[in-house]
Amino acid sequence: MQTAKQKVSDAAASAQQNVDKVRAKAQEKMEKTDARTSEEKEMAHERKEISEAEAKMKKHESKAQNVDKKAHSHQQPPLGAEAPPTEGGVTPTPSPAAGGQYPGGAGSHVM
Repeated sequence: MQTAKQKVSDAAASAQQNVDKVRAKAQEKMEKTDARTSEEKEMAHERKEISEAEAKMKKHESKAQNVDKKAHSHQQPPLGAEAPPTEGGVTPTPSPAAGGQYPGGAGSHVM
């Protein structure tokens, strides 16, 4: 489940980067049409490059956060697996009242 969430979040980060790149290009075109000198046009181009780099950086930060979320998510052990040890390293034994079995399994008690 976490892998699917991570993939969706990564896709959203990539889509946002593409939106930011298109926005930067549109801004550059607008600034270039308003520019009167070649220096102003060059500055507009540099601002576009900076905006694209920032968008790429945001995408990588978002992906890193998604990986971190996945790594720190608490997952239940698979069915049939032992429960993780509690305080003191002692694993609690299941009780019959909770639907579990006595240690040793079914039929291991002596009559």
